[in-house]
Amino acid sequence: MNKDVTKILLAMGIGLLLYVLSVLVLSHTQAALVGVVALLVVLWTNEGLPLGVVSLLPIILFPALHILPTKATTVNYAHPIIYLFLGGFLLAIAVEKSGLHLWIAHKMLRIFPASARGVIVSLAVTSGVMSSILSNTTTALLLITIALFLSEDPRLKMRFVLAIAYGASVGGIMTPIGTPPNLILLGVMEEQGMAMIPFVQWMWMV
Repeated sequence: MNKDVTKILLAMGIGLLLYVLSVLVLSHTQAALVGVVALLVVLWTNEGLPLGVVSLLPIILFPALHILPTKATTVNYAHPIIYLFLGGFLLAIAVEKSGLHLWIAHKMLRIFPASARGVIVSLAVTSGVMSSILSNTTTALLLITIALFLSEDPRLKMRFVLAIAYGASVGGIMTPIGTPPNLILLGVMEEQGMAMIPFVQWMWMV
């Protein structure tokens, strides 16, 4: 049997099992939701289906199992925060494809002294700047390929990598699109009726 089919059947089996167990103590709707969540988590984990396909399954499963009507389910896929998130990903792809990250890294390395400490500071600052518009993971992956070739000393390499990691963590909170939790926070604030934080004001507060 095909490995992907086995993974899908495994996910369906776990989802069905949790539904049967949950329906003993929960309502049908709640138990169905538990089963669907289990199905999605297993499929995301074992990659039995492409991640994008798994993310769209609720559009079919929620209405079919009477968890949510179609309109209530699909409206969340068009949430403004999702489009802000999508814009951040598109920006990251553009930066990577154009090689802009290499240009930024080279320019930043020239600004600081040509010493071990200077390189560490420049990598941290560059990582912070790039991570404010790209995801932390993307920033780290792009810069590590540069940092590992700057020295043959294993201890220096470790410090360079740590500088990138710390810089990315700090840069991730500088803008709303810097890291996914920022967007989740904005979404929760909007749902609770709280005043939204404008882009520039967010940067000023940080």
